[in-house]
Amino acid sequence: MKLLTKTINILEAKHGDFILSRNIDKNIDEFNIIKQTMRPIVPKENQLEIKLSDNTNIHTSTIHPTLVNRNNTWLYVDAKDLIVGDICQSLSDATTTIISIENTYIDENFADFSIDVVENYYAGKSSNKMMVVHNSATLYYPLWHLEVEDMLVLKNNKGVEDNRVRHMDYGVQFNKLMYERLLTGGDITLFSPSDVPGLYEAFFNDQDTFKELYEAAERKTKVRKKTVKAMDLFNSFLSERKDTGRIYLMNVDHANTHGSFVESLAPIRMSNLCVTGDTTVDISVNGEEMSVNIDELGSLMILHDDVMVRSYSQENDKQEYKKIEAFAKTHPEAEVLEITDTESGATIRCTPEHLVYTTNRGYVRAADLTEIDSLMIRK
Repeated sequence: MKLLTKTINILEAKHGDFILSRNIDKNIDEFNIIKQTMRPIVPKENQLEIKLSDNTNIHTSTIHPTLVNRNNTWLYVDAKDLIVGDICQSLSDATTTIISIENTYIDENFADFSIDVVENYYAGKSSNKMMVVHNSATLYYPLWHLEVEDMLVLKNNKGVEDNRVRHMDYGVQFNKLMYERLLTGGDITLFSPSDVPGLYEAFFNDQDTFKELYEAAERKTKVRKKTVKAMDLFNSFLSERKDTGRIYLMNVDHANTHGSFVESLAPIRMSNLCVTGDTTVDISVNGEEMSVNIDELGSLMILHDDVMVRSYSQENDKQEYKKIEAFAKTHPEAEVLEITDTESGATIRCTPEHLVYTTNRGYVRAADLTEIDSLMIRK
């Protein structure tokens, strides 16, 4: 069967479409599905126009990652860190070279996607002149990981080109034992999860077992490890958090003990963006529709296996009920924004990173919403 393709404006792309991407591992082009669309606003001072030797031309934000080849290695570099002479991936297995990078303003409204498998796509101002760019992602790792010191600096200028992953956000995971070491002026021992069987699993689902395994591993002489001052490690995290703003903290023990999941059976291994407990949602339980707040929803999730929540389908452009696959409470003292729709009076309180659907720009971080955005309101 012949695959039908066409070139469209980036604002026309939607969830469910297949978009041309580059599989770096296999060194081939392939089509991958768009999982989510986003419409961020980019200030004029954060816009760049990149021109390449094959007449490829792309307008992008300063933090949008671009695939380049440096020293025979393909890596992603934020647009602001590109330099004239960088080699980029172009269509038909060709490469092209950056010849100019200029601060050029076009429009505040941009588009970005979450792409399945490879998380990148071809883009450009001409249908036959495109280059590979990347969307963002978040990686979580424990504070006691053997390579934590290297991972903490991946977003700053200390990182070398071989290990910079500027397009990715990071979440560092803590638990009570790590804080105890800090408060007592003690040390934190770093391990590779693969060297201490059961340690990583216990980190999420059984804090007593984790402490037992962790301290036993500290006493073993044949296990790879490194000892650092807890104060130094915490200071490194706080410094990177302050300077980059894109490294996040997750308390894995609180996430698992303060939620509705049984931590030994279904532990939470990464953080979720949140709305407050007094937020009201429409749900359906055994065919009965009702409105409940998030706190009440947690109780219902324990009692019923098939709780549905009213959702909006971008693909079908309609509101429909979808099964809730997971539910958990996160940090009770997280920063919260209050957003009010002026036409309907609808209000929601959520974390700054929470994605809110707008009819004019698609999904936008709550912190990036403006007064001109139009929200999707329940009918």
